[in-house]
Amino acid sequence: MRAENIFLGTCEHYARHLGTHQAEAFTNLWTIHDTDDPLMNSDRAARHINIQMQTDEGVVIPPKEVMAELHQGLRQVESGYPAESTARDVSYAPIAPP
Repeated sequence: MRAENIFLGTCEHYARHLGTHQAEAFTNLWTIHDTDDPLMNSDRAARHINIQMQTDEGVVIPPKEVMAELHQGLRQVESGYPAESTARDVSYAPIAPP
């Protein structure tokens, strides 16, 4: 599902209510399906979230109306997944030192 098919507003509408790095992370996640390398978008989003958490600006909370729109879209996305899921343990091979 693409974000523009779920949320009422545009990416810019939501991003302008966020802190600088929050907005960058949000935009990277919003456009994740529009890039040839979605993993790069998610890495960029994570980097911006980490930077935002370390700034003096702190986390910016959008107005109630914007939060309500985002929450409504999130509920729509969540409704597409099963209510219950099962977890699996995954073992990784150790990485040899260089």
